[in-house]
Amino acid sequence: MAPWNRDNLNAMFGILESFFACSCLTINIAKSSLFGIGVGDLEIDEMVASIGCSKGNLPLTYLGFPMGANMGHVANWNSFIDRFKKRLAGWQTNLLSIGGRATLGKSVLGSMGIYYLSLFKCPEKVIHELESIRASFFWGSTEDKRKIALD
Repeated sequence: MAPWNRDNLNAMFGILESFFACSCLTINIAKSSLFGIGVGDLEIDEMVASIGCSKGNLPLTYLGFPMGANMGHVANWNSFIDRFKKRLAGWQTNLLSIGGRATLGKSVLGSMGIYYLSLFKCPEKVIHELESIRASFFWGSTEDKRKIALD
């Protein structure tokens, strides 16, 4: 994060070289991306060509978080909702008791939500969608609902 110019790019590489000298960890420039915010495509292309990395585009995903996206839009939460559903799809609810489902749901799904919601304000529609998914996992099939109602 610095003003866009060749000197700052060289300074950043100097820092990365110092990091390598101290830690013996190398940076794979070919897997790295350069982002220019408020900079023309031609300038970005010139810098990318000179250092050998790729050109990055916003929004990007960093540690599972969409960076540069407006998280007030429901559509930007789709990747999280899909991940939530995939996590549940791997579990066989018919083999778990209601107590097992509750424990599993609270520990795993709760931590997923905390991870995202600690950084972003979630639209109400997304919260309702996640709660619906969680509830259908917890209550399982219609047969399970009938069994519980009869008990």
